[in-house]
Amino acid sequence: MAVSAEASQAAEAQAEAGRLQSKIALKKEVCMKKGCLVGIIIVVVIVGCIGFFIGGLNKVVKMDENVKAAWAQVENQLQRRNDLIYN
Repeated sequence: MAVSAEASQAAEAQAEAGRLQSKIALKKEVCMKKGCLVGIIIVVVIVGCIGFFIGGLNKVVKMDENVKAAWAQVENQLQRRNDLIYN
């Protein structure tokens, strides 16, 4: 009987070890899913920031071009007035 008791204890220990390994594997899988989710969120935030920066930069360039165009019109009017004045 002592041999069979030891065998049953060994079998229980192996079963417990198997359950623990499956729990650990499940936790690793959940952590990996969470890690992937966090990674995806970080990538999306970085891409969004880059897009926002590029969009803002394009807006600054547009505004600069509008200012240059407005000054070109002012210079055009000044040149036209200067051409109308006799020496």
